[in-house]
Amino acid sequence: MVDTNKLKQKIKEKGLKFGYLAQLLGISENTFTKKMKGIVDFKATELKILRDVLELTNEELDSVFFADDFANLAKEGA
Repeated sequence: MVDTNKLKQKIKEKGLKFGYLAQLLGISENTFTKKMKGIVDFKATELKILRDVLELTNEELDSVFFADDFANLAKEGA
């Protein structure tokens, strides 16, 4: 699940708008918003574009897009 707050912060830091990012991803702004809210999943190709545009490290990418997944795996493994 997407950490919406972290993603919004990164977008704001870069001075970008949702509409611009949606255009880069080839999706509507409405679809981008749904992806931001976790209603619809981001595709791997979209994550790569966002990583590049937002200049995210691998650690930042994981904490923004996969934090809940890793937390759940840790709980299951305990």
